[in-house]
Amino acid sequence: MDALTDGFWIGVGVIVFLFVPVIVGSLKWEKTAMKTVYIVPAWSDQAGQCRIVATVTAQKLANVPRDYDHYPDKWREVGIMNSQGKLVCYDGKTEELAEIRSCEPLAAGMVFEFEGIHQVA
Repeated sequence: MDALTDGFWIGVGVIVFLFVPVIVGSLKWEKTAMKTVYIVPAWSDQAGQCRIVATVTAQKLANVPRDYDHYPDKWREVGIMNSQGKLVCYDGKTEELAEIRSCEPLAAGMVFEFEGIHQVA
């Protein structure tokens, strides 16, 4: 009877060892991350506006304009600034919106960083 019980617990241990990492790995854990918002300088002033883009990374970016130039695919558009430096629209958290609006008039090249839990689109 002891051999049967020992065999059962060894089997349970093997199942736990094999399947728990798969189950835990499939869960979406929320992590603290850095959201960087960048007002992209316009190529011309014909449109009278600048794009606002954002990316979420594990740590603070050392050089935001260079990162945007080298890795444009990891940035997504989140807003627009008009030629008067006013925020036209912004897709983000209310706290982020309030901080960006508090810095109006905005200018191309400005960077805002928000630490917290962010969703990656």
